[in-house]
Amino acid sequence: MTGPDRDGEEQEHLVVHWDAGTGAEDAGTEASQRHDAVDGEPEPARPGLLDRYRYGFAAVLLLSLLSVAAYAIGAATYNPPSRLPALAFGTQEALYGTNEAVSAELELVREAFADAAALDLEPAGTVFRLPLPRTVADRLFGKRDEVATVFVASNAAGEVRFLALSEGGEARILAVEAPLGLSGRDQPTGVFVALDPGDATLSPLIEAIEAVLPALDGLRTVEISPDDYYVFGPFEGADTAALRSRIVGNAVMAHLVAEIEAADGHVSLAAPAFLVLRGPSRGTINALYHPARSLVMEPLWGESSTASLAHELVHAYMDTAVANRAELLPAAADYFEGAHPVLHGQVVGDLYERLGREDRAEETLAFLVGAIAAQQTKTVSTQRLLENPGNLAISEAVLYADIGLLVQIGLLPPCMLPSEDMRGEITQEYYDDVASACE
Repeated sequence: MTGPDRDGEEQEHLVVHWDAGTGAEDAGTEASQRHDAVDGEPEPARPGLLDRYRYGFAAVLLLSLLSVAAYAIGAATYNPPSRLPALAFGTQEALYGTNEAVSAELELVREAFADAAALDLEPAGTVFRLPLPRTVADRLFGKRDEVATVFVASNAAGEVRFLALSEGGEARILAVEAPLGLSGRDQPTGVFVALDPGDATLSPLIEAIEAVLPALDGLRTVEISPDDYYVFGPFEGADTAALRSRIVGNAVMAHLVAEIEAADGHVSLAAPAFLVLRGPSRGTINALYHPARSLVMEPLWGESSTASLAHELVHAYMDTAVANRAELLPAAADYFEGAHPVLHGQVVGDLYERLGREDRAEETLAFLVGAIAAQQTKTVSTQRLLENPGNLAISEAVLYADIGLLVQIGLLPPCMLPSEDMRGEITQEYYDDVASACE
């Protein structure tokens, strides 16, 4: 997993002083009086009470008109993309489509609902409803009203849990729990395989689920928060073209993917599967690798950052392409305990305190590779530092020695190996140089 990583308004009062001008009490000479009459300007008149009301009304009216215009412009122009993925059904290229694990579970779903009696579904149990987080603009302009709903339905064979992902009250994606009947009805967590509406063999099941949805309103519903639970799905919304471009154009991720594919790892970034998971007690989860199904996933409201993607590809690499993991990780832990006491000892140690020494070393490897893939010179990105200056306390420099170790392990391509005279902290110039070397 990757993780950590109203201002009050002071109102200023403007006071306008009217200066009526008193003139001289002792009239001057006749000449001077004539001069004043010719060249002088009349005093400004003080506005009356009625005039002040008129000015105030005009100001309020103008402000109201401007507010209406701003809202109209915002409503017309604010059109954020949906966070429900455009799933790549039927794509057999593992990295950018359905891998073997998800395909096998979808076959089990087909078999379980092949009989007409299995399609006679009755809603039962608690309905869990999780609205995806919305920005102020989303609420103001009525945009991106997306909800994940987990519910139970029974048939002759037992109970099955389903996931419906809706937008604007319309169910766009329907998914079935996999494996079937694994989890209890009293909590929302689980893995769900999405159903392809273009697959004729699944159409009867999709129709049966759609027929159940209206009846959910009569069941006990529990609202859950995205602060407490996450809904993970394909990385970058299953935008395979964007994913392919990012990976090919990044020397670190291209190398990791090549190694995973060479090992026949069957890792997928875009498989049509979803994971509902309880969030951590502290920190956030930016992405995760699901080893049982070889899936790289992120929250549906995720940022799809390069550092997070590379981080999870490291876990996929260690899971599928490394034969000497048991020897590699203890040596890496020895190095990190000396070279990165903050990243390894504090950040990873605090976030993953339940992990053993070797697993913590793998997390440190993943954090470092993620930083290098994003061309950071620090272990915490500049954006994170600006968002929270407190991160300075947990930010360490990336070292040339780190690069050497990661190349040796196989997590970075050989073209990134620094020369022997390079010591200490890496620089931005290093990234500029290896960009041409790794083309």
